Amino acid sequence: MYKHAISICVLLLYLGGSSGKAYGQTPIVVSSTPMSVYAYVSNENGPGFKEGYTPLSSYLDPSPANTYISVPSTAGDYAFWCWYINGQFTENYNASFMPNPSVGGTYEAVYVTAGTLATLNVESSPVTGIPIVGTPGGTTGYTVIWAEGLFFTLTAPPLVNSGGQEYVFSTWIVDGNPVKVKGTTMKAYLLGDSTIEATYVPLELNITYPSAAGITLVQGSVCVIQWNSEGLSSKDAITIELYNSNGDSWVLAKSASSKKDSFKWKVAGSKKYPPGSDYTIRISTMDGALVSESANEFSIVPK
Repeated sequence: MYKHAISICVLLLYLGGSSGKAYGQTPIVVSSTPMSVYAYVSNENGPGFKEGYTPLSSYLDPSPANTYISVPSTAGDYAFWCWYINGQFTENYNASFMPNPSVGGTYEAVYVTAGTLATLNVESSPVTGIPIVGTPGGTTGYTVIWAEGLFFTLTAPPLVNSGGQEYVFSTWIVDGNPVKVKGTTMKAYLLGDSTIEATYVPLELNITYPSAAGITLVQGSVCVIQWNSEGLSSKDAITIELYNSNGDSWVLAKSASSKKDSFKWKVAGSKKYPPGSDYTIRISTMDGALVSESANEFSIVPK
């Protein structure tokens, strides 16, 4: 499972309904592979102190005080790396630690060949503090000690909000180099000290024409409605609508491509669009998350 690794498993057994286990103690079995190592289980309120070569049976007391499991920091050519709890990586690099007896499952101490540990820094920009799911997961801005040659998986959220601004995931950058990934998940082997960065771009949609003051459109002419977008894909469609101050509205396009950044609109005659100086164009994504409207009203006049 792990390259250059031996595993020491602390397996919590199902308590069941048997008697004779005072204080609600949780039975455990400390085992190791591929060789036996000397381990300790200290539990002052339980059946006492246990030590010996694995496999070693003992109990965890329901109170974490004075309860700990200890394994060697080195074993031959191997060095202790970290604990896995229920198959999940934890930033617990202490060979002796105080477990939470209420947490059932498997405690696993992982050893790697001495000299093969590296530093993995996980960052994000331009927003920080983004939750990353995977092994090793965390909140961006975190650093873990990872084993060289060991596979890791990091998944960033596709959309985040910071200060009221929506940001969409762009790409992963490894040591300054963009990496093409499918979706938002980065999968790789650590080959040395590395910095991995999840990058985001602001999700924006802004109409640019007609938007300035003093614009006049003539009935029968063609108006090229224009906008800028960031963070939207070619699959994202937008709705384009015409409004006036009377509350009248007309749908000019139900699903225009957001990436084309323009739409040709033929300004019909008076029967459809009455002459007036109080018109605006509104564009929005299909889900209504992004909306932009002309900054200034424009006029429609007869031909």
